[in-house]
Amino acid sequence: VRAFASATERSVASLAAALEEQASLISGRLAALEAEQEAAASHARERDAEQRAAVSAAEREGAAAAAAHKAAVAEVREEVRRVASTEASLHRAADARAQAAEEEAAASNRRLIALEEAVATALPRSEAAAAAAAEAAG
Repeated sequence: VRAFASATERSVASLAAALEEQASLISGRLAALEAEQEAAASHARERDAEQRAAVSAAEREGAAAAAAHKAAVAEVREEVRRVASTEASLHRAADARAQAAEEEAAASNRRLIALEEAVATALPRSEAAAAAAAEAAG
């Protein structure tokens, strides 16, 4: 019985040692897995922070681009307004010059008609005076 107990004790001790070795290996593997998991989580946090920084930078760039676009649109609109205003002023000036030219032409026509009427009235008197002078001289 002693030999059996001693053999059982050795078997149990050997089994206990093997179990302790397995527990130690499992514990080491578990620690390694936890370290890997922490490293992966740390890497994920770093990537997340980098992505948030990239998104933030992109948002700032987008806001700056939108502001630049808005300013450019406002500048173009102002230039269009200035061009339209200048064009309208030029049209008004051209219309005024055309109106003045029409009025000058009308005045010239009236003067020409008055001159033609004066010639038409004076010519018969001149002819009558010339005939009277020729008769008197004659």
